[in-house]
Amino acid sequence: MRIRQASIEDVPGIAQVHVASWKSTYRGMISDDYLNNLSVEKRINNWNWVFHHLNPDEVSFVLENEDGAIVGFSNG
Repeated sequence: MRIRQASIEDVPGIAQVHVASWKSTYRGMISDDYLNNLSVEKRINNWNWVFHHLNPDEVSFVLENEDGAIVGFSNG
C-alpha cells in the first residue's frame, strides 16, 4: 500500500471509491433510493470542482494498492 498526495488525474479513482464506500457503509442508514442514485459520473464532476477550487490549506491524499489502483482517499 502507498499513500501519496492526490492530483486531478486521480479523480476517476477517487469517485469510484467514494460511491462504493457510501453504498457499502450507509446501506440501511440512508434510503436505498438515495444510495442507488449515486453515480461515479456525478462524483467525477464534484471532485473535478474540488480540485479546481482547493483552498490554500486543503490537501487530498489517495491510498493505492500494490497494483496502483486507488482504494481509499482523504481530503481536508
